[in-house]
Amino acid sequence: ATSLNSYPLSDIPVLTRYLPITVIVSMIVLLLQHGRINEIKLGFLSTLSLLAVIPIIGHVIANIASDALGRGFRLFAPSDHGKGILFGKLCASLVYGVPRKLYGRIEQEWLKRGRRKTWFWMKVRGELLIDPSKLPNKHIIIMGSSGSGKSLLAKHLLLEFYKKYNHMFIVFDPHNEYYVLGKYIDRLQVVDASKLSLNPLELGRLTPKERAHQLSSIIMVLFKLGHLQRQAIEELIIKAYEYRGIFLENPSTWRNKPPSMLDVLDICRRSMEENELYRRVYPYLRVLADSVFSQTTIELRKLLSTPTIIALNNLKSDYVRVLYVDTFLQRLMDMMYKQEISGDRMIVLDEAYTLFARDYSRHIASRLIAESRKYGIGLVFITQHPLSIPPPIVENASIKISFNISEPRNLDYVAKMFSGTYYANRVNAIKVALKSLKSLNYILTITGLSDLYIVSEEEIAEVLS
Repeated sequence: ATSLNSYPLSDIPVLTRYLPITVIVSMIVLLLQHGRINEIKLGFLSTLSLLAVIPIIGHVIANIASDALGRGFRLFAPSDHGKGILFGKLCASLVYGVPRKLYGRIEQEWLKRGRRKTWFWMKVRGELLIDPSKLPNKHIIIMGSSGSGKSLLAKHLLLEFYKKYNHMFIVFDPHNEYYVLGKYIDRLQVVDASKLSLNPLELGRLTPKERAHQLSSIIMVLFKLGHLQRQAIEELIIKAYEYRGIFLENPSTWRNKPPSMLDVLDICRRSMEENELYRRVYPYLRVLADSVFSQTTIELRKLLSTPTIIALNNLKSDYVRVLYVDTFLQRLMDMMYKQEISGDRMIVLDEAYTLFARDYSRHIASRLIAESRKYGIGLVFITQHPLSIPPPIVENASIKISFNISEPRNLDYVAKMFSGTYYANRVNAIKVALKSLKSLNYILTITGLSDLYIVSEEEIAEVLS
């Protein structure tokens, strides 16, 4: 593997091609000087010598210009050549100047005759290696259309983090496609979420009132309910706490065994006669009164201590899936604040837009990505819908990656996100690349840098399939 600091070996044939000519002509010039040949021959041969040197000078200048690219990225290159997370093969860099060495796998034909300075994608070579310890954090956003290579890249990055830096990881897998990592990691455990339950009514660091409000807000957003219905659900949850001997005004009772969603449903059924709103919210509570929410049987510390895939595909509905992930992240945050987590780990949220209710759950994800760095946690947020990403996640992610995008609004959003400072030609060059990227190719940038690269994972795909 070669890092960004490596000198390209492909330059050697150019040097060896022209160097003998230069040496031979120079020797002839010296002989002729001593032989007192007329000045015309001497001038002619000196000119030949200069012409022989020109290709080398030109090639060196070109390489100096090329080497000046991506100096910001070099700040994150590993000092130990055997280390660093391999992201893939470098293909092109976005540069400003007179178009040359155009990268041919995206639409840039119209630039070939141009002589004016503009933004264009120039061919580069090498492998992109990044030292995660030099990044502000390990949070990564991966965007792109379906089938473009997002999950493949996530699998590869998990292997890199695990093999090179001993990072544990947890993947929320909606389609049961990450189990293939078991071929490379003996310790990998695959957990069927439908067989391990989490109780969303456990208090953690919250009071009964706070958790009732939090959970009722999630349910309101999930089912697009009104505020009166949310308030009715909150009342039912508080009644369920009281049914289990947990009272708002008595903190000593908060350690009692919490109720379950089945308790909330049962209290709702028995109270429908006294309140019409209870009758209206009953169908929604019935959807969530799933066995996976009966009690907490997951040992979070055990899951966090080894590479783990949590398969969500057997959960009964998208609503159950959202509440399951939300409850897990709440438990994780509780453990973070109680300092019950040690060591570095990655958490992957694949198809993240399907795993969060709007507003409230996104707020939880935003808090997690903003505060988890000090606890050694890196979040990998994967989505087909960039516009659905909460702004705090965009702002806090060190690495942003996008595969092919064609939908106009998402395309415009990502192009501006990657451009940073708005220059029309720069944004347009990014848009053109995003629309014409081949499968298994993506654009990568690091927050705070203006450098943008097109990277290929095609060679990775040949191995990790």
